[in-house]
Amino acid sequence: MAVANTDRKGAIGATLHIGRLLLRLSFPLGALHLLWAFPKLAFAGEPTATVLVYNHAHVAHSILASAEREAGHILDAAGVRIIWVECPMAATPDSAARPCLGTLKSTDIMLRVLPQPAKHRLKADVFGFAISPILASVYYDYALRLAVEDEYGDFHARVILGCIIAHELGHLLLGSNSHSSAGIMRSPWGQKQLRQALMGTLLFTSDESKVMQAQVLARTRPQRTGRFRRSPPD
Repeated sequence: MAVANTDRKGAIGATLHIGRLLLRLSFPLGALHLLWAFPKLAFAGEPTATVLVYNHAHVAHSILASAEREAGHILDAAGVRIIWVECPMAATPDSAARPCLGTLKSTDIMLRVLPQPAKHRLKADVFGFAISPILASVYYDYALRLAVEDEYGDFHARVILGCIIAHELGHLLLGSNSHSSAGIMRSPWGQKQLRQALMGTLLFTSDESKVMQAQVLARTRPQRTGRFRRSPPD
C-alpha cells in the first residue's frame, strides 16, 4: 500500500514530522491546563495496567522503547495509564527481573513482540493476536514491512509498532469482536489510518476509551481467581 511516491517523499515526510511535532507539543500544554483546572481528577483513581514485555524478536532497545512510548501516549489519551516492564528472555538472578517473576496480578498483561507470524490455530490478523485476559502478541516484521512499503523509514517503523501494540492491548481491554470501522481498532489499516498513525492521531474512540477504563478498574478489584503463575511465554 503506497502512501507517497518517491518525488513527494520529502515534502510529505516533512509535513507529517511538523504536524506530529505540533501535536506532541500540544499534549503537555493541555495537560498543564487540566492540572490547573482539575488537580484532583488528574491523579485520583487513574486506571493503570502493567505490561510485561517479552522481546522475542530481539528488537533494539531504543526502537522498542520508542514504540512503548507511542503506545503509552495512545492509551493515555484513552484514559488508561500503562507501566512498562522489560522482562528477560532467560533466567537471571538480576533484581531487575523480579517484577517478571512470581504471580501475575489481575492488572498485569503479558506482551510478546514476535519477529513473524507464529504457527498456531488461533485466529490472528496482520498485527498479531490476543488471548484474553492477559496475553497479547504483535509482529515486528509487519511494522517494518509497512514502514518500508510506505517509504517512511526506521523512525516511522517505531511509530507503527507502537500503534500495533496499542491495537492488540485494545483487544484485551475491549473483549472479543472489538475491531472497528474507524480509528486504531480498524483492521486492516488503509492510507487514512497510516497518515493518522504518523501524525499521532490514530486513537481509540470515546466509547472504546470508556470501556477500557472500566475494564482496567474492574481488574483492580479483588478477584477470587484473578491470579496466574508468571512465566515467560513461549
